[in-house]
Amino acid sequence: MNELIIPSISSMLRVEPSIEAINHGGLPMVIEPSKEAHRIRRVLPQSVGKHLESKVLVCETHNKEIAILVTESFATSPQVAQVKIAMGRRHPGMRVEVHPVTPLELLEYSKSNGELLGSERQASSSYGRALEDIVKFAVDNDASDITLDINYDQPMSPISYKIAGRQIRLDDWRMATPRLEEIVNIAWQEVAGGAHSSFDKDVESQGIYTLPVDQRQFKLRFQSIITDTGPSISLRLLEQGVVKKLDAYGYLDTHLNLLKRYKNSRNGLIGISGKVDSGKTTGISAVIDTLPEHYKVFMLEDPVEILLAGVYQITVARPVDGSGDANYAMKLMALKRVAPDAVSIGEIRDHLNAKAITDVGGMGTLGFFTLHASCMLHIPQKLWSESIGVPRDFLSSPGMFKLLAHQALVPRLCSCAKPIHSLTQEGGLDNEGDFQDGAHWQQYIQGIETAFKIDASSMKVRNHLGCEKCHNPYFNDLNGYAGRQPIAEMIEPNKHYELLRLIGQGDTLGMYEYFDTLPREKLDHEDMTNKTIVECGLYLALQGKLDPRDIEQATEPFANLILQPRYR
Repeated sequence: MNELIIPSISSMLRVEPSIEAINHGGLPMVIEPSKEAHRIRRVLPQSVGKHLESKVLVCETHNKEIAILVTESFATSPQVAQVKIAMGRRHPGMRVEVHPVTPLELLEYSKSNGELLGSERQASSSYGRALEDIVKFAVDNDASDITLDINYDQPMSPISYKIAGRQIRLDDWRMATPRLEEIVNIAWQEVAGGAHSSFDKDVESQGIYTLPVDQRQFKLRFQSIITDTGPSISLRLLEQGVVKKLDAYGYLDTHLNLLKRYKNSRNGLIGISGKVDSGKTTGISAVIDTLPEHYKVFMLEDPVEILLAGVYQITVARPVDGSGDANYAMKLMALKRVAPDAVSIGEIRDHLNAKAITDVGGMGTLGFFTLHASCMLHIPQKLWSESIGVPRDFLSSPGMFKLLAHQALVPRLCSCAKPIHSLTQEGGLDNEGDFQDGAHWQQYIQGIETAFKIDASSMKVRNHLGCEKCHNPYFNDLNGYAGRQPIAEMIEPNKHYELLRLIGQGDTLGMYEYFDTLPREKLDHEDMTNKTIVECGLYLALQGKLDPRDIEQATEPFANLILQPRYR
């Protein structure tokens, strides 16, 4: 498989790591100001990004020192200090020294060791090409994310992909741990919007990496998290120049009309919540892309993911240690003085974001935000929680929140899907991956019909064998699917003063009880007003578009829902 799809990386996969002595001979050189003679063992150009290569040269000498040659005017800069810290962590036990030199001397060192530098750059280039092949495989298979797990406890480390909302792990996608680490180091050199000048395996890092694939431009959102066995790096793929149009996104008409109505507001806030990989950012971007051309629109994100024409987009790197908070606060102050018509403040997750949402909402400007939450009625609760801290009197003010939405992405069935009653005849796999017989599925279908008062006979389920259109020879777990479909729930708080009153009181249970009293059409009716995300999904299931088992995985098991008063 790998030889056909990604030939240049095949030599790196499934190869046991070995210690390769690098002996380039070395040339004598004198490093000022110590006058101590050193011989270069190897040059490490991948230690800094291209934007620093003209000012910094990192070398390993034969006396086990990491020598950072840097122009004199740049020697005390924060960037060089970061490089020194990163080199100390990457090469424990070795002395790391900064040696100021003149630009002419730095150029001479580079020229003198051109062969060494060239060989190291060639190795660096091969790792860069390997990363490109990893990304190309993801693009060819419509993956949304790539995960690179550097496991220092094992000789081999895995590479996995998220496709159609599922984490796909293949046994033969494993690479020697030192090689995968080098690939990550190379990738970090191209990261923009990162808070650190070099990748640090002991610190969570984030940023954006741009890469062309087959004449298509992609941004990869780089995010690392430190685990007990080593850093896990997630690369989110974001194709540039291709903004999904709102009308083609897949929202049902009720939800689409609500978004269109409120995106033309001159003030107030529109928020979309959801779990990770639920399409929140794509949905918000699709809405913003439809704003009138005469609007002056700003997007303040950490980092900017999707480029939009005619929009002022600002990346603000905010590490978890809070070191970027002052810069973020300055941007918020500046926004008040540039006369924006609309502002998107990205994901709300802490007290500084709370300040942003109150500033934008209070300045009479149309605002957009996203949030990680489990349903639309949990949005106010999450915002007033201690971790964020938006005042409840602000949340309950009439006109402040125009629209609150919650969404998920569910695998859409291919045309080869089977009738749901085929499960009662043939049996099938449940959400745990266990085979269940026909009696189990007969009870399952009856439970759906009784709880939701519908006839489930029109529903369909996934064909695990697939057909010529959907069969995937590498990922059997994706057979029977044709992309993903958004399902959603939305509410207009300004229409329900009683709901605002309950928000002001912090009464989440009362909010649920009030919502359950609101009028709604039958589940098989196309009007989604006052319906939940599950009811939206079941409506699409009745159209034969979604497998009810996939709706459960994206939302909540039906067995739990039918215990709630709404369905009792």
